[in-house]
Amino acid sequence: RYSYEGTKWVDAVPPSLLAIELKLRNWREALDQARRNIMFSDFSYVVLDSASLPDQRQTLDEYRRSSVGLCAVTERGTIRTLVKPRRTTKKWCSGYQKTFQQMRILRDLVNDKNEKWNILAKEAKDD
Repeated sequence: RYSYEGTKWVDAVPPSLLAIELKLRNWREALDQARRNIMFSDFSYVVLDSASLPDQRQTLDEYRRSSVGLCAVTERGTIRTLVKPRRTTKKWCSGYQKTFQQMRILRDLVNDKNEKWNILAKEAKDD
């Protein structure tokens, strides 16, 4: 019935989307939220206070099984990557839904009152 054609906004959709959950404690709750973020992102991370990590072996195994990255912030402010996430290949939402979520993020980015999202520049690799 209807047909749609992309506008120039479609060109602005990033090649990959990274979701980050920041928590002071409660790694299980953070992991649950990061799992939901996988529905629209390519990579999902949790960043926790290193003092709030209980049994590290159990925690790391849970994050690996969930394909969610885990970083810890030390008292000195150093960030250590404990688990690197795998790129999401699960199709929990349709391509349309994922693109719609990405477009909502882009809309929020250009909004003057944006307090939710930041664009991270891709680091140049040394040749």
